[in-house]
Amino acid sequence: FAAGGARGRQLQVVAVLFQEVGPGSELARIDPLTLRPSGRRVHLATGGGWATAFSPGRRTLALSGGLGRASVELVDVRRMHSLGVVDLNMSGSIVLLSWHRGYLFAVVDDPQHRAVFSIDPVGRTVQARHALSGTILHAKEGVPGQVVVLLAPPDGIGPLTLAVVGGKGMASTAIPGLFEARPGNWGQ
Repeated sequence: FAAGGARGRQLQVVAVLFQEVGPGSELARIDPLTLRPSGRRVHLATGGGWATAFSPGRRTLALSGGLGRASVELVDVRRMHSLGVVDLNMSGSIVLLSWHRGYLFAVVDDPQHRAVFSIDPVGRTVQARHALSGTILHAKEGVPGQVVVLLAPPDGIGPLTLAVVGGKGMASTAIPGLFEARPGNWGQ
């Protein structure tokens, strides 16, 4: 992940370093030419880092937690210091983090439940949880301040659904003419 990069300054790169054995990972600055870590490292409390998003000013990095528990860790990348962890109280993995102004969104996928969380990054609290019905096919940032999720039916054959989550809540609609077949209760 690139950090900094103001005019006249060398681009700084941070990376998640995973342990070869056992859980745990660290966030560290790395030399962009040699890819070797340099300087202070931050031990990530949740051992994650698969999904990431920088704050608009690129001062704070949000990283998804690991170990099967959905959480978000916030790290001040200038000081290389953890600001804390937001536990989303849900199992599963975060497939997308999106940060725009005061909103930090986390899209969580679990075999039983799916949801989009709106997080207050300053207070490190969950502001809203929007349950998703169906199987996540794709999640991406929409227009600034929104997350768009494409969903298939949970099982069987049915229309795809598009869910849009923003600062004012969630709206979803079936997409006419587009169908997806999902294994499940077929033949019953």
